[in-house]
Amino acid sequence: MRPRPATPRREGTAMKAPPSHRQELALPRGRGARRIASHYVNTGYYPGYDVLDQQAHWDHPTWEAIRRRMEEIPPLRFFTRHEAEIYRRLCDHIVGQDAERDPWTVPIIHFLDAKLHRNQTDGYRFAGMPPMREAFRQGAAAVDDSARRLYGREFTALDREQQREIVRRLAVQELPGGKWRRLNPKHFWHHLATATVAIFYAHPYAWNEIGFGGPAYPRGYLRLVNGEAEPWEGREDRTARRIGAKPAAA
Repeated sequence: MRPRPATPRREGTAMKAPPSHRQELALPRGRGARRIASHYVNTGYYPGYDVLDQQAHWDHPTWEAIRRRMEEIPPLRFFTRHEAEIYRRLCDHIVGQDAERDPWTVPIIHFLDAKLHRNQTDGYRFAGMPPMREAFRQGAAAVDDSARRLYGREFTALDREQQREIVRRLAVQELPGGKWRRLNPKHFWHHLATATVAIFYAHPYAWNEIGFGGPAYPRGYLRLVNGEAEPWEGREDRTARRIGAKPAAA
């Protein structure tokens, strides 16, 4: 076979180098570069670790998404004030955070409210369940009804241990009250718990608590075998205090 002749280059044209993805998307570095502020205080087994220390390695769209998550807390627009207080407590009990005890909390209720305000569904609906927004309205009323039947007061007026018992019973579908005949408690719990956990573990403060290294783009992963941690990830220390100040930089 005869070799194909090379395609001639036109006079006056030059080969262009492909654009540098890193140069187009990388976050500005150096003095004066914008940074996401962190107010994280250690509460987990990764002392001194803060995933926001890695933000200079993220591309700009990733950095901007996390900045909004940290700095632009959505206003409450869907829930009534009373419904918001019910779900604030339910969500905090599900993930084990306590605003009165913990030095930081993830504002789960605000992101849950934004999801429902946008009518952002999970893409499916269990048979017999109302639309998601109506399910959450009915769920708040049903939780209050169960609290009154068990303790004689609405859910937000209960002490912390009584609220925990309501959440425990909800998780195993053991709450009393006729309102649950209109709303399947198993399916309601599925939607509530799934949304709560997804919002919590999308937040950098939750990443710090579990030692997660954060976004790996565009840097990528280095250690893909044997379950080894990346060099920038936190190192687990089971003897660490659960709550304490972040060590000062040397």
